[in-house]
Amino acid sequence: DFKSVIRPDVWSCNEHAQYPAWRTERALSDRRPAITAACFEIEVLKRKGAPFHSVTVIRQILDHPHSLKARKRLFQIHLWCGIILGLYLTIISVTGAILVFEEEIEAHSHPELSHGLRKAEPIVDIATVVDKVRRVFPKNHLMTVLPPVPEQPAYLAFLKTKQRSAIVAVDPVTGDPLDRSPLSDSFLGKLADFHANLLAGSVGRVFNGVAAMILLLLCVTGLVIWWPGRRMWKQGFILRIGGNWKRLSLDLHRVTGITALAFLLVWGLTALYFVWPKQALALV
Repeated sequence: DFKSVIRPDVWSCNEHAQYPAWRTERALSDRRPAITAACFEIEVLKRKGAPFHSVTVIRQILDHPHSLKARKRLFQIHLWCGIILGLYLTIISVTGAILVFEEEIEAHSHPELSHGLRKAEPIVDIATVVDKVRRVFPKNHLMTVLPPVPEQPAYLAFLKTKQRSAIVAVDPVTGDPLDRSPLSDSFLGKLADFHANLLAGSVGRVFNGVAAMILLLLCVTGLVIWWPGRRMWKQGFILRIGGNWKRLSLDLHRVTGITALAFLLVWGLTALYFVWPKQALALV
């Protein structure tokens, strides 16, 4: 290891007299390969215009990240980001998981929507459904349309206004809405509004965007804190079972965090897109 061989206070490397002199702490006879490699690395970076200080910083980040002074500050940032987002991410995760099964829940919650519908006849195309729903509800924004399924033979159109979400059942044969008064008070309608806007309209949506930024900061700081160095990177994926419970909980946090890092980054980036789609597309 280069840092165990030489000290950064006194160095002499042939013609590099402009650098501070270095002296060896051990006999040079068994350390010449490491010193020669260090001199070569310094010379390469010097010819590229990199200052000598950058050599030690790069090597410290790659091989000895735990000795970085900035690491303690990043740990505090990571800690407080986790405290701020902990409860919020739990609630958003639960509501999102429920909304994944939105179609099945609506089919069982509102069987009256498809009461008396004929299942054997051919269904109308989805373009006709979209056109007729927009004509009946011109002031509402049509977010999505779910096709009929065996449990729910009607189309389900999800509408959106500035204040609320609503669900409308559509006849699969004619494409006409079955009810002209949307289910604005439905549980899933309010849950979807809470998931996207925290029931606060545009203010809640912006809050979700800020939370997504904090999540990305949490990911970046967590990656820096997790990095154990090039020679010990495999240690970052090891769970030490049977020891101190504090050590085990720390290992669980580190391993689960690094394995879920890609998912969390995608989560944060897609959330930013949903909040500010125009700005996100402008950056692509």
